[in-house]
Amino acid sequence: SKRGHNDRNVFNSTSEASKEGFDNEFLRNVSAIPMLSYEDLREATNNWSESNLLGRGGFGQVFKGEWKLLPVAVKRLRDNDDKNRELIREMCLNQYRHDNILPLYGYSLGGPEACLVYQLMAGGSLEQRLRVHGTRPYLPDEYLRSRCLSPAVDVFSYGVVILEMATALPAIDKTRPVLLLSDYMQQLASEGVDFGNFEDRILKAINNSNVHLCREFVSIGLHCTKYSRQERPNMLEVYKRLNAMEFPGKNLT
Repeated sequence: SKRGHNDRNVFNSTSEASKEGFDNEFLRNVSAIPMLSYEDLREATNNWSESNLLGRGGFGQVFKGEWKLLPVAVKRLRDNDDKNRELIREMCLNQYRHDNILPLYGYSLGGPEACLVYQLMAGGSLEQRLRVHGTRPYLPDEYLRSRCLSPAVDVFSYGVVILEMATALPAIDKTRPVLLLSDYMQQLASEGVDFGNFEDRILKAINNSNVHLCREFVSIGLHCTKYSRQERPNMLEVYKRLNAMEFPGKNLT
């Protein structure tokens, strides 16, 4: 059956994640994300009405809708070989909490297309607001030129968020020698600056300093914000690097 075919995709995705070296915690978190009914999402978007269409990207379309009395954005994925990778990538992002990352409410694999359901952020289209506040600091040059969404755009945006969290510096600052944080950090890296000195002053003040952790966090952000999209990692690689980092309390239960 069609449903059986899609259910096998769930196991294939989890199997792919396991082969990539994801730990049991990741797999548990994935299994905790609710699987939703495709028909409920069709109803929530008024049968995928064009009037509810927020935008189109490399992986499909995004519609606004109302699900369980909540305003949501429903991302309907194209039915192609990249679908499972997109699902795993989105679930990787869902492991982290930040103001600029939308929470994933659930997913559906029971219909003709796989779907992902997010909190709806008012005031913008898919291209502007789907994952991060779609302002210049979070967008790579290739997107600004072509207006074409891709996984590499998402990785760049996530990298800027990582740099913000690692350094406590704003994504854009008119008083800085270089306006955009991504450009500023790339310039400092080319100059051989020790990013351990960028550690959050609050952490230092409470004697919870970890210079090595700060350096590694910045390194990941720099990798994600490479100018060339071909040089950026995919989200699976980002997840593995973040998960491999040692920080206080990581192994506490």
